Amino acid sequence: MKAGDVTAFDDFDRAGRALLDIERQMYGSQSSYFATLDTVKAIAINAYTSQQAIADAAANRDSPFAATAANGSASVVGAIGSLDDSIGGRLDALNSNVIYLAELTARQASATASPTYAPTASYF
Repeated sequence: MKAGDVTAFDDFDRAGRALLDIERQMYGSQSSYFATLDTVKAIAINAYTSQQAIADAAANRDSPFAATAANGSASVVGAIGSLDDSIGGRLDALNSNVIYLAELTARQASATASPTYAPTASYF
C-alpha cells in the first residue's frame, strides 16, 4: 500500500488484523502493541488520504470532450466535427467513383468480348 497499490487494501486489512492479533497475544496492552497499532493506522490513513486526494482532484472537473468546456477544448471539438463532415463528403465521392469505375469496366468488358456466332449450316 505504501507503493500506491490500491488493489492491496483488502490484503492489507487482513494482514494488519493478523499482525495486531499476534502483537496483542505477545505483548498484551503494552507499548509495543500500541506502537504497531499506530504504524498500521498511519499506513492505512496515508493510503486513504492519497486516494481521497485523487478522487477530489477528479471530481467536478470539466469533461475534455464537452463542446462547451471552459478549458478551451471547444475549438478542438469544433475542429473534429468539421473534419468528420469533410471526411464524410470525401468518402461519399470516393464511393461514387468506385461504383462508376466498376460499371465502366463491366460495360467495356461486355463490349470487347468476342461474339459467339451460331453456325449457318448444319454439318449433319
